[in-house]
Amino acid sequence: FFFKQKTAYEIYQCDWSSDVCSSDLGPVTRFLLPAVLFAACLGLTACTGAGVRPETPAEAEARDVAGLLARFDRLAEGSAEDQQREFSAAQAAFETHPGGLNRLRLALVLSLPRVSWRDDGRIQSLLGDPAVGEPSSVSREVALLVYRLAAERLRTAREEQRRGDRLDASLKEERRKVDELQQKLNALLAIDRELRKRP
Repeated sequence: FFFKQKTAYEIYQCDWSSDVCSSDLGPVTRFLLPAVLFAACLGLTACTGAGVRPETPAEAEARDVAGLLARFDRLAEGSAEDQQREFSAAQAAFETHPGGLNRLRLALVLSLPRVSWRDDGRIQSLLGDPAVGEPSSVSREVALLVYRLAAERLRTAREEQRRGDRLDASLKEERRKVDELQQKLNALLAIDRELRKRP
């Protein structure tokens, strides 16, 4: 069996140009994608006359993660219908094969802004704590970032809840004081009326 060896430029053109374009990238992936691409490129060797060596598992993982990040970035600005379709597809893929990239894909979809299914608690339970136990990899680093962002949003939400509870308690105390003052005023007005009735 014979197959055409691709040059590094051809691989770049066919594998990356359609999925990862700088005009498609939002603020999150503009930060993450260079790190992923750098990690993927670390293992590249110089091209020889025979072509490019086969892709290593780490390079394949980096390419897949970069594709996920580009898709997430487009979804964040996409229509509600596209987001709903991706959410359903990500859940189905995770239920069929609950490992690796499907787990990360679902976590990314669960972290989309302004969607009804956003669930930071589920993201944390899906990803566990990526800092514990697993060897370092591109997907682990992205999972760790998503996990920490979800943890920070949960911490902020809890702090907002506590602040709201304190405000509610303060408002209740103010109302109690106002009611107490109103009762005292009513009692003074009643005394004043009684005094005026006397000859």
